[in-house]
Amino acid sequence: MNRASAVPGDSFPRKARLVKTFRIPTALAVITGILLSYSSPLAGEAQSGPIHIAVITDMSGVYAALAGRGAVEATKMAVEDFGGSVLGRQIVVDTIDHRNNGPEAAAKAREAYDAKTWYGIVPNYAFGQQMLADFTAAIKPEGASFVHTDMIPLATPDFSSYVIAAKASGAQVLGVLNAGADTVNTMKAVKQFGLDKTMKIAVGLLFLSDVDALPDVFAGSRITTSWYWNEDKPARAWADRFTKRIGGGLRPTSIQAADYSATTQWLNAVKAAGSVDADKVVAYLDGRQFNDFYAHAAEWRARDHRVTHEMYVVDVLSKEQIKEPHAWYKIVQVIPPSRAFRPESQSVCKKDW
Repeated sequence: MNRASAVPGDSFPRKARLVKTFRIPTALAVITGILLSYSSPLAGEAQSGPIHIAVITDMSGVYAALAGRGAVEATKMAVEDFGGSVLGRQIVVDTIDHRNNGPEAAAKAREAYDAKTWYGIVPNYAFGQQMLADFTAAIKPEGASFVHTDMIPLATPDFSSYVIAAKASGAQVLGVLNAGADTVNTMKAVKQFGLDKTMKIAVGLLFLSDVDALPDVFAGSRITTSWYWNEDKPARAWADRFTKRIGGGLRPTSIQAADYSATTQWLNAVKAAGSVDADKVVAYLDGRQFNDFYAHAAEWRARDHRVTHEMYVVDVLSKEQIKEPHAWYKIVQVIPPSRAFRPESQSVCKKDW
């Protein structure tokens, strides 16, 4: 979940604002946290000044391509399309580079594989540790287990030694449970040492930016995603606007599209509630269903503030198969929200605030 809060050294503690923290989504479920605002008990500017939306994301590290500047611009697009103000107050988008420090959101990843023995390559911080725990739980009912796991520092440049060790282990599946540039570098080593010829490669997370960086490696992969820029006309129309704005011909990732959607949903809630008070915004959102260009069959789940929506199983196409630049995906299955997300009864997110 995302929570708005005052933090030491806050440069604008008295202004109402929405804090959006970039979290790594999972293979079968993108966790869209509740987007909250707060008003200082001191009146003044908190009641009449600008409303700040702070996008806390990776602007310079391994996840910069899949979120980063694009996440910020997507949020600004949503604000501009909304009109630039709400309740008569200007909306200001602030950017905070979290530099991959601090805990990440808990991750849920489920994949079904026939092999029984796994070797894991996992980033050694909260995200990786949780992802490993979820994968371990997911494969256990199938009689599978990890025979060894290498816990690796974030932003490791060379994965050769880990890949060689995995090849020598005799495991049937290599679990690549990292993300962003770490996944790209891992897969380069996988190809270099031919692991894809002797082991099944299970990529826990994959984004369009990863395929852009290494299309020959990821071609033929089957993955799960929350959104694809060319999935339908509304997605395509928004993606065209994003591409024109950000330049370079790049297409948006699912994270960047989610930033726009989440910002718009929160602003609509503020407008409907007539307030930026967190309790009033939450009361409006909880249990509300919606559809937009990003989230189909979506609902703000009241118990844990999770947004559930359709997910997609896609095949990654080769260079010879794509009809235009960045059109890497072919949707082969739509996963309904009830199957795509952890059941409400199993939610580990406590609603205690």
